Amino acid sequence: MTLGEEFPQLSTPFPGRLVRWRVLKVNQEKNRALVVPYIEASTIMDRMDEAAGPENWSYDFELLSDGTVKGKLTVLGITRCNRGAISGNNLSAADSAKGDTTDGLKRAAVLFGIGRYLTQVGAAWVPYDPGMRTFAASPETSRCALSDVLSGS
Repeated sequence: MTLGEEFPQLSTPFPGRLVRWRVLKVNQEKNRALVVPYIEASTIMDRMDEAAGPENWSYDFELLSDGTVKGKLTVLGITRCNRGAISGNNLSAADSAKGDTTDGLKRAAVLFGIGRYLTQVGAAWVPYDPGMRTFAASPETSRCALSDVLSGS
């Protein structure tokens, strides 16, 4: 088993039910949100288990002096690294460290092709309900962009 052999399975797009949408910002009227698609860390781990086997990958991290994390993902003996950092005014030190570590995993996974196609979708504005802090409607614009990326349009 080599990375070249497993890359197609690692880089296969995820079913839509596994794609989440993160709010980047809300407009001044607070009725529209700018969103981007992402996948959760557990989804990445499941993909690596399926493609390479749970015994053939590992994740480690290093705390950097600037407070961010260097994530080190090894799949089939090949290690790729990326920096993880999240921001937020209401994060505890523990939540920030956990978020940075998870972000490092997600960013390193993209270097193996996992979820890389989502970076091509870009952000989209969608209706937003500020009272519920959720989408007033599904991110249709982003879903159309996602379909375009997957179909090669």
